[in-house]
Amino acid sequence: MPTTMDADHGQITVRPNLVAREALLLWPRRVAVSAATVQEADLWPVFAVVLGEREPDEDPGVLPLYELLERPEHLDRISVVQARCHWTIIDPRHALLELSVRAKAPVRFDVDIILPARSVLNALDLLARGGTVAITTQRHSGTLTPRTDIRDALTKLVLISCPPSAELEAVAAAVNEAVC
Repeated sequence: MPTTMDADHGQITVRPNLVAREALLLWPRRVAVSAATVQEADLWPVFAVVLGEREPDEDPGVLPLYELLERPEHLDRISVVQARCHWTIIDPRHALLELSVRAKAPVRFDVDIILPARSVLNALDLLARGGTVAITTQRHSGTLTPRTDIRDALTKLVLISCPPSAELEAVAAAVNEAVC
Protein backbone atom coordinates (compact mmCIF):
# COMPACT_ATOMS: atom_id res chain seq x y z
CA MET A 1 0.00 0.00 0.00
CA PRO A 2 1.57 3.34 -0.98
CA THR A 3 2.09 5.91 1.76
CA THR A 4 3.09 9.54 1.84
CA MET A 5 4.84 11.47 4.56
CA ASP A 6 3.19 14.46 6.20
CA ALA A 7 5.37 16.56 8.54
CA ASP A 8 2.45 17.37 10.84
CA HIS A 9 0.75 14.00 11.07
CA GLY A 10 3.30 11.30 10.17
CA GLN A 11 2.43 8.66 7.60
CA ILE A 12 -0.83 8.83 5.71
CA THR A 13 -2.11 5.89 3.70
CA VAL A 14 -3.00 6.75 0.13
CA ARG A 15 -5.38 4.31 -1.52
CA PRO A 16 -5.63 3.84 -5.26
CA ASN A 17 -8.48 5.69 -6.93
CA LEU A 18 -10.42 4.42 -9.89
CA VAL A 19 -13.02 6.39 -11.80
CA ALA A 20 -16.05 4.37 -12.80
CA ARG A 21 -17.31 4.78 -16.34
CA GLU A 22 -20.93 4.37 -15.31
CA ALA A 23 -23.32 2.97 -12.75
CA LEU A 24 -26.13 0.56 -13.63
CA LEU A 25 -29.12 -0.78 -11.75
CA LEU A 26 -29.76 -4.43 -12.52
CA TRP A 27 -33.10 -6.09 -11.77
CA PRO A 28 -34.02 -9.70 -12.51
CA ARG A 29 -36.39 -10.00 -15.43
CA ARG A 30 -39.29 -11.34 -13.38
CA VAL A 31 -39.16 -8.79 -10.52
CA ALA A 32 -41.15 -5.60 -10.97
CA VAL A 33 -39.06 -2.51 -10.21
CA SER A 34 -41.93 -0.87 -8.31
CA ALA A 35 -42.47 -4.00 -6.19
CA ALA A 36 -39.13 -3.79 -4.39
CA THR A 37 -39.62 -3.96 -0.65
CA VAL A 38 -37.30 -3.23 2.24
CA GLN A 39 -36.67 -6.99 2.50
CA GLU A 40 -35.71 -7.16 -1.17
CA ALA A 41 -33.41 -4.14 -0.93
CA ASP A 42 -30.54 -6.32 0.26
CA LEU A 43 -30.91 -8.42 -2.90
CA TRP A 44 -32.28 -6.15 -5.64
CA PRO A 45 -31.44 -4.06 -7.40
CA VAL A 46 -27.80 -4.87 -7.85
CA PHE A 47 -25.94 -1.60 -8.14
CA ALA A 48 -23.24 -2.25 -10.75
CA VAL A 49 -20.14 -0.08 -10.89
CA VAL A 50 -18.52 -0.29 -14.31
CA LEU A 51 -14.77 0.26 -14.44
CA GLY A 52 -12.62 0.82 -17.49
CA GLU A 53 -10.30 -1.95 -18.57
CA ARG A 54 -7.05 -2.32 -16.67
CA GLU A 55 -4.34 0.05 -17.81
CA PRO A 56 -0.70 -1.17 -18.06
CA ASP A 57 0.41 1.48 -15.56
CA GLU A 58 -2.46 0.86 -13.12
CA ASP A 59 -1.68 1.19 -9.42
CA PRO A 60 -0.51 -2.22 -8.11
CA GLY A 61 -3.06 -1.95 -5.29
CA VAL A 62 -5.96 -2.58 -7.68
CA LEU A 63 -4.38 -5.45 -9.61
CA PRO A 64 -6.00 -8.18 -7.44
CA LEU A 65 -9.44 -6.79 -8.29
CA TYR A 66 -8.70 -6.70 -12.01
CA GLU A 67 -7.15 -10.16 -11.89
CA LEU A 68 -10.32 -11.50 -10.28
CA LEU A 69 -12.44 -9.84 -12.97
CA GLU A 70 -10.23 -11.22 -15.74
CA ARG A 71 -9.88 -14.83 -14.57
CA PRO A 72 -11.48 -17.23 -17.04
CA GLU A 73 -12.97 -19.26 -14.18
CA HIS A 74 -14.69 -16.11 -12.92
CA LEU A 75 -17.02 -16.39 -15.90
CA ASP A 76 -18.15 -19.86 -14.77
CA ARG A 77 -19.11 -18.98 -11.20
CA ILE A 78 -20.31 -16.24 -8.90
CA SER A 79 -17.56 -14.19 -7.26
CA VAL A 80 -18.42 -12.82 -3.85
CA VAL A 81 -15.81 -10.67 -2.13
CA GLN A 82 -15.67 -10.30 1.64
CA ALA A 83 -15.12 -6.60 2.14
CA ARG A 84 -15.97 -3.49 4.07
CA CYS A 85 -17.67 -0.79 2.03
CA HIS A 86 -18.35 2.83 2.76
CA TRP A 87 -20.19 5.42 0.67
CA THR A 88 -19.18 9.08 0.60
CA ILE A 89 -20.91 11.92 -1.21
CA ILE A 90 -18.23 13.85 -3.09
CA ASP A 91 -20.45 16.35 -4.87
CA PRO A 92 -24.23 16.15 -4.42
CA ARG A 93 -24.94 18.77 -7.12
CA HIS A 94 -23.13 16.74 -9.76
CA ALA A 95 -24.14 13.34 -8.34
CA LEU A 96 -20.59 12.17 -7.66
CA LEU A 97 -20.20 9.37 -5.14
CA GLU A 98 -17.19 7.52 -3.77
CA LEU A 99 -17.30 3.84 -2.87
CA SER A 100 -14.43 2.76 -0.63
CA VAL A 101 -13.84 -0.98 -0.71
CA ARG A 102 -11.47 -2.83 1.65
CA ALA A 103 -11.51 -6.43 0.44
CA LYS A 104 -10.18 -9.38 2.46
CA ALA A 105 -11.10 -12.52 0.53
CA PRO A 106 -10.80 -14.25 -1.91
CA VAL A 107 -8.36 -11.48 -2.85
CA ARG A 108 -7.12 -8.45 -0.91
CA PHE A 109 -7.41 -4.96 -2.31
CA ASP A 110 -8.17 -1.45 -1.09
CA VAL A 111 -9.63 0.95 -3.60
CA ASP A 112 -11.70 4.11 -3.71
CA ILE A 113 -14.01 4.23 -6.71
CA ILE A 114 -15.38 7.58 -7.81
CA LEU A 115 -18.56 7.25 -9.80
CA PRO A 116 -21.13 9.34 -11.57
CA ALA A 117 -24.52 8.46 -10.14
CA ARG A 118 -26.92 10.72 -12.04
CA SER A 119 -28.38 7.77 -13.95
CA VAL A 120 -29.32 5.97 -10.71
CA LEU A 121 -30.41 8.90 -8.51
CA ASN A 122 -34.00 7.65 -8.41
CA ALA A 123 -32.85 4.43 -6.69
CA LEU A 124 -30.45 5.86 -4.11
CA ASP A 125 -33.01 5.21 -1.39
CA LEU A 126 -32.73 1.45 -2.07
CA LEU A 127 -28.94 1.63 -2.10
CA ALA A 128 -28.95 3.70 1.10
CA ARG A 129 -30.66 0.82 2.94
CA GLY A 130 -27.68 -1.39 2.23
CA GLY A 131 -27.47 -3.98 -0.45
CA THR A 132 -25.47 -5.62 -3.13
CA VAL A 133 -22.87 -3.69 -5.07
CA ALA A 134 -21.23 -5.26 -8.08
CA ILE A 135 -18.01 -4.33 -9.80
CA THR A 136 -17.37 -5.15 -13.42
CA THR A 137 -15.48 -3.86 -16.43
CA GLN A 138 -16.77 -2.26 -19.63
CA ARG A 139 -16.01 -5.45 -21.55
CA HIS A 140 -18.30 -7.51 -19.30
CA SER A 141 -20.95 -4.81 -18.86
CA GLY A 142 -21.57 -4.61 -22.59
CA THR A 143 -23.86 -7.65 -22.36
CA LEU A 144 -25.72 -6.48 -19.25
CA THR A 145 -29.07 -4.75 -19.51
CA PRO A 146 -31.20 -3.23 -16.75
CA ARG A 147 -33.49 -6.29 -16.92
CA THR A 148 -30.77 -8.89 -17.21
CA ASP A 149 -30.81 -12.65 -16.82
CA ILE A 150 -29.66 -13.34 -13.24
CA ARG A 151 -27.43 -16.31 -14.00
CA ASP A 152 -25.71 -14.50 -16.85
CA ALA A 153 -25.22 -11.28 -14.91
CA LEU A 154 -23.87 -12.80 -11.74
CA THR A 155 -21.00 -14.50 -13.54
CA LYS A 156 -19.86 -11.17 -15.01
CA LEU A 157 -19.82 -9.32 -11.71
CA VAL A 158 -17.80 -9.31 -8.51
CA LEU A 159 -20.37 -8.96 -5.73
CA ILE A 160 -19.89 -7.07 -2.46
CA SER A 161 -22.42 -6.52 0.31
CA CYS A 162 -22.60 -2.93 1.54
CA PRO A 163 -24.11 -1.70 4.82
CA PRO A 164 -26.75 1.04 5.04
CA SER A 165 -25.50 4.58 4.45
CA ALA A 166 -26.93 7.62 6.25
CA GLU A 167 -25.16 9.88 3.74
CA LEU A 168 -26.89 8.23 0.78
CA GLU A 169 -30.19 8.29 2.64
CA ALA A 170 -29.92 12.08 3.04
CA VAL A 171 -29.16 12.56 -0.64
CA ALA A 172 -32.00 10.23 -1.62
CA ALA A 173 -34.40 12.23 0.57
CA ALA A 174 -33.25 15.48 -1.05
CA VAL A 175 -33.70 13.99 -4.53
CA ASN A 176 -37.19 12.73 -3.67
CA GLU A 177 -38.10 16.11 -2.18
CA ALA A 178 -36.92 17.94 -5.30
CA VAL A 179 -38.94 15.63 -7.54
CA CYS A 180 -42.18 15.89 -5.52
